[in-house]
Amino acid sequence: MQNAMRRVVITGLGAVTPLAVGVRPTWKRLIDGHCGIVNIKDRDPRFASLPSQVAGVIPPGLKVDGGWQSKERLQPGDDRKMALFAQYAMASAEEALQDANWLPQSEEDLEATGVYIGSGIGSLDDAYNTAVEFEKGGYKKVSPLFVPRLLINLAAGHISMRYGFKGPNHAATTACTTGVHAIGDAARMIAFGDADVMVAGGAESCIHPLAVAGFARARSLATEWNDDPQKASRPFDRSRAGFVIGEGAGAVVLEELEHAKARGASIYAEVRGYGLSSDAHHMTAPREDGQGPYLAMKRALKQAGIKPGSVDYVNAHATSTVLGDAAENRAIKTLLLGDDGHMNAGQVNISSTKGAVGHLLGAAGAAETIFTVLALQNNILPPTLNLEQAGDPATDFDCNYVPNTAQDCNVQVALSNSFGFGGTNASICLSKYQNIVVITSIVVASTAAAVSSRFGAFSRVGGIIGSSVSATFLIVLGIMNVFILYKLIKQLREIINSPANSPEPEFQIEGGGCLFRVLKRMFKLIDRPWKMYPLGVMFGLGFDTSSEIALLGISAISASQGTSFWLILLFPVLFTAGMCLLDTTDGALMMALYTSTRLAKDTIAVLYYQAVLTGVTVMVAVVIGVIQFLGMLQGAANLEGGFWDGVEVASDNYDIIGGAICGSFVVFGILSAILYRPWRKRVDAKRNALIRPYDGDELDTTEPRNAEGTHGEPELIQEAPEPFVRSDRKGGHVV
Repeated sequence: MQNAMRRVVITGLGAVTPLAVGVRPTWKRLIDGHCGIVNIKDRDPRFASLPSQVAGVIPPGLKVDGGWQSKERLQPGDDRKMALFAQYAMASAEEALQDANWLPQSEEDLEATGVYIGSGIGSLDDAYNTAVEFEKGGYKKVSPLFVPRLLINLAAGHISMRYGFKGPNHAATTACTTGVHAIGDAARMIAFGDADVMVAGGAESCIHPLAVAGFARARSLATEWNDDPQKASRPFDRSRAGFVIGEGAGAVVLEELEHAKARGASIYAEVRGYGLSSDAHHMTAPREDGQGPYLAMKRALKQAGIKPGSVDYVNAHATSTVLGDAAENRAIKTLLLGDDGHMNAGQVNISSTKGAVGHLLGAAGAAETIFTVLALQNNILPPTLNLEQAGDPATDFDCNYVPNTAQDCNVQVALSNSFGFGGTNASICLSKYQNIVVITSIVVASTAAAVSSRFGAFSRVGGIIGSSVSATFLIVLGIMNVFILYKLIKQLREIINSPANSPEPEFQIEGGGCLFRVLKRMFKLIDRPWKMYPLGVMFGLGFDTSSEIALLGISAISASQGTSFWLILLFPVLFTAGMCLLDTTDGALMMALYTSTRLAKDTIAVLYYQAVLTGVTVMVAVVIGVIQFLGMLQGAANLEGGFWDGVEVASDNYDIIGGAICGSFVVFGILSAILYRPWRKRVDAKRNALIRPYDGDELDTTEPRNAEGTHGEPELIQEAPEPFVRSDRKGGHVV
């Protein structure tokens, strides 16, 4: 066994569900609130006599419409050799492999790729129909393909034979936990070095009168919504009364991280932890205290090294049964609201996708793992359909169950749960994969990790640290620039209110100390766009530090959990160099737009453009700083109301705000350049009007004084000429 387990990521997805055949159409219909549950009385007359007559059925139809036709999905002869559950498995595996762009040809790659596909029941149709034929016609009525079609491990076998995979070939049969067991076990095979790539998942096709009768006799199925099948599966709802049986398959391509990176694979998510437990309680009923699910989730997070407060979403097993949903809800709240957890239940995001597809039994865990991966990738929480009133008592069901409509959410870490008859429980922990962790200090990363236990209720400690520091810096920067703007306008007014022939004071930079002297020297030296680099470096190292701190805090905890030392050192250098270059370019463009050699020595022009730029800086700093501060408060305290909803929207749309800010610089720059000339004409006219005309009768004939104020030799006094004002071609005016 290796000393350190290898990291495992997900690079391909494939699904066959009652919503659609294919991952993309399934996800779209799920997020749009569609339901794949239908009445099945017309499928077989025997269903009409059963108390439950609804099921999640794979939609028939053309491939282009997201429907199922075996001849479009399989090769000739497959439908004879494969049971329906194996056909679904083959179709989902093919989609996942194509999505991962992993169709290996070399012997080395084929030997490093394995398959792990499970099923809860397998082909009940084959077992039932063959038994009937055997009773009627005896031995010769039994097909030679009966046993191969019946065996659950043949789904994995057919996939490995189709593609020539020579790695591990395995199957799980653990009731409704099968799908998560298959994915979690396959991930461990990669982590321990048994394979580099695994195709893993679950498949089921048991919508048969015998299966429905058996579950109905166990009082597990919904029986009150036969005339309104899309309302039958109601996880966490007060009127839930049993699950809806479903069929389908889900498959993922699991891959060792370095293997995926080496071939340039797109990575959906990382498998961070996998927890298992047993209720040791009852064949079909869960423990009411939810201890089994609690232990599975706790072990998954422990293996992942993640605090409960960092879990952003739980895809619940919740099948719409009275006991099962209540037990899982209790387990989730115990874990996520306990030590190192969230501050209140409203911050715990839970949903069950079984309201849309029913319970896919052995395929449920695989399909729901895929839904969880897509929630991470798209930052969307899939809805819990038919949740009209949370379970009874309402005080127990007070989390966010994403009722009926999908919700936007920044999902970084998620859990997906699956539990089965026999008391078997499994939970898998997934997270976004960060290919480069943004960090500039090992010390800050370690500090954030150390204090995360105290601030776990804020969900992501690094985000709080980064946002608070950045917001404070920006607001202080805005306040400082308000003072500078006041001083600039004061200087400008003093000049505007003085006669045109009076000497103009030199432009002054407010401040003091060594920085004042450096800035003063820089502004005198920088009279060409290409000379902006020193100032750009200063801004990149100084003002953009707030951005570095924000990124630093957000990634601090992740970095402390294992990041290349060289990445930790390399990234701040590259980031700072990039910001220096950006500020240099920005300053050079502004100077090219605003200045000329003459304007650089024109105090009025300098003050005008400095006031414009300072005003824009105030606007940007205050707006972003206030949004960050309010967003931090909203996220930390879970504040509600129309105002805070607006804050949340603003916080989630920094890309739009950033674009608007960039646009404001351009707009204000162009407008200020256009308006400068007419404004300057009015200013010069006003200053010329203030010049006092010369009157010869008022000539002082007394003996003039010299510079020291003493009487000396009289100087020649000439008559003052009429003031002459010319306008240069650049828009400046010389008196």
